Amino acid sequence: MGFSRALFVTAGLLSLVVAASLLLSQRDYKRMLAYHSVEHMGLIALGRGRRHSARLAAVLLHVLGHGLAKAVLFLASGEILLVEGTTEIDQVRGVAGSSSGPGAASSPSGWFALLGLPPFSLFIQ
Repeated sequence: MGFSRALFVTAGLLSLVVAASLLLSQRDYKRMLAYHSVEHMGLIALGRGRRHSARLAAVLLHVLGHGLAKAVLFLASGEILLVEGTTEIDQVRGVAGSSSGPGAASSPSGWFALLGLPPFSLFIQ
């Protein structure tokens, strides 16, 4: 294994472990989205560390799908912060049940995309 491939795999595994441990104790929804992005960058680094053209195409598809879904959720989290005045998960109530505003912007497409459900690009991989 070449040096750059080993570096990608090591950095990918390290970021997966760190992000997963930080996600478990997080109570702030904006930080949770940020740590989730760090985790996905670890997955992308792992995919890049492999030498196969199909894996590179999968990595690029993952980058595109994750970037679009996460952009929607970050924008929605800013709207939730403006409406609710807090980023604490325990303090935010009733946003998902609203038919307009931040609840409608963040549910369900952004969450379904990041969870890897069909028909989104993270499911295809």
